[in-house]
Amino acid sequence: MTTRGLVDPSMASDTHTPFSTTAEADERMFQIVEQQSAWAAAAVARSDPQQWLFAERARYVREGSCDPWAEQMLYRAGLLPLAN
Repeated sequence: MTTRGLVDPSMASDTHTPFSTTAEADERMFQIVEQQSAWAAAAVARSDPQQWLFAERARYVREGSCDPWAEQMLYRAGLLPLAN
């Protein structure tokens, strides 16, 4: 296993670190950072109104219904057919 250099070996001590090696601590820290990055990407995706609107359109096509506000916006944009 290679170390990624996220933990300074001089800061680790056998009595205070819950890890057996600094490489193990580096790996755990790297996993935490990757997980937080995934959460941040998901939050940005959820906060993108255009992406939300197109997700609601896909839901409307798939299920026949979606958020009422999204449905009105999609009708106005011409992305849904008007009811007959």
